Amino acid sequence: MRRMGVEGSGNALRKAHRNVAKLVEGRSRGRGTRQQVKAAKALLGKGTTKESQLAIRNTASVPFGIGAFMGSNRYKQFPDWVGNDWNLEMGTGPYVIAEVIASGRDDIIETFIEEMRSAAEALGLDWE
Repeated sequence: MRRMGVEGSGNALRKAHRNVAKLVEGRSRGRGTRQQVKAAKALLGKGTTKESQLAIRNTASVPFGIGAFMGSNRYKQFPDWVGNDWNLEMGTGPYVIAEVIASGRDDIIETFIEEMRSAAEALGLDWE
């Protein structure tokens, strides 16, 4: 849409991607160990014009956010480190998040299609 020179397409794409990321963020809350449930405040779904992003942060209220979801080799209070070479399609990746994406893949894709359809229609483009 952006390449077509449609005015406002950047905002529409950001909103669509953010809504998909927020869906995964919401589904990730309340799952996993007690530590991961508490660390859910560290998750932040956001979107850019190109992609949906789910950030894991260490914040003042949750200084263990990254460790809870990514694990650690050094600190024993966290699960094993997931590494930096994982594949969500093979069921590996950040704890809780990988499970949410793998188990809800079809629904997430359907939501993304609907969000893109809404973005296109909001810009006056014919989706079909």
